[in-house]
Amino acid sequence: MKRGNYIWVSLAVLLLDQLTKLAVVVRFSDDTAVSIIPGLFRLVRVENRGIAFGLFSDSPSSITSIILVLISVAAIG
Repeated sequence: MKRGNYIWVSLAVLLLDQLTKLAVVVRFSDDTAVSIIPGLFRLVRVENRGIAFGLFSDSPSSITSIILVLISVAAIG
């Protein structure tokens, strides 16, 4: 696949991700549970205010931003 195609696919995935998050925020209140398969599978709206897996959720946003920048720079190498 050409590099330009990767960019378009990435942008489409990012847009779809943001649209689904917006739809959930608009349609469901906090801690709303929707049973997909009763007794087996349900979706629960929970907001993560931290980085991945809730890390640094109690830290000020400036510290979280600095940590994200440092992790990004380290990943780029």
